[in-house]
Amino acid sequence: MQHRSVEISPPRILLAEERAALDYLLSADFPGQSMLLIQAESVRVSEECEDCKTIKLAVDQVLDHAAQVNRRIPIEAEEEDMDGVRIHFLLHVIKGLWMSWKYIGRTRRQ
Repeated sequence: MQHRSVEISPPRILLAEERAALDYLLSADFPGQSMLLIQAESVRVSEECEDCKTIKLAVDQVLDHAAQVNRRIPIEAEEEDMDGVRIHFLLHVIKGLWMSWKYIGRTRRQ
């Protein structure tokens, strides 16, 4: 499947449900969490996929706030939305800074 991304200019603040999911992800204890919490204060959405719920994130490029994570996807979670669809959240961090956040929807349970 080809994904079509749309640039958001200027970058927008997170929607309430995006902020709630982010806060939930960052409530877990993992390497780099404290610096990602600092970055979360300025995170904005700079690009959105028209075909899925993937969003590209932008943060202030402050090197002294770079997170020392153990892997590119330091935290992920799975949740069921209001329609019963399983959603998988993946947070991508590159060079210690937020890069993108993927929502992967699954089929409805029967």
